[in-house]
Amino acid sequence: MTTTTKRDWHHQVEHERIPANEVHETNDGKTIRIEYREDNGIIYKTTKTYRNQKLKVLPIVAERKKWKKFGNAANDPPGINTATTKVDDEITMQFISNKEDAKQDEDKLIKEAVSTLKKVQCRLCKGDHWTTKCPYKDNLQ
Repeated sequence: MTTTTKRDWHHQVEHERIPANEVHETNDGKTIRIEYREDNGIIYKTTKTYRNQKLKVLPIVAERKKWKKFGNAANDPPGINTATTKVDDEITMQFISNKEDAKQDEDKLIKEAVSTLKKVQCRLCKGDHWTTKCPYKDNLQ
């Protein structure tokens, strides 16, 4: 669906009041983007500073970045279009439980129980059994 809008002199004057957006690249690898917008008759100037970085990515990700854009973004230049794409911070996930972790926890509990059983020592014969169940109780007393 294509529509052509005819702008009258009022829209042309309003458009001329707001300066065009500017993009500057500095020598130290930073990009400065200056954007202007109008809200209720007040012109706001927003300055954003970006640091350009080159990151190593997986080969499959690099290949996907070379794909041709499609749809409404077919005529966009390479990279991210801030008008249509929002980039958030990287999110890290922590898995609370895992079957392997539960198995390892169970193994630890068993080992602790076995180690406590080995610590039992008879006071009479110094054997690895309870004093009340000592087979030599009558002879040693």
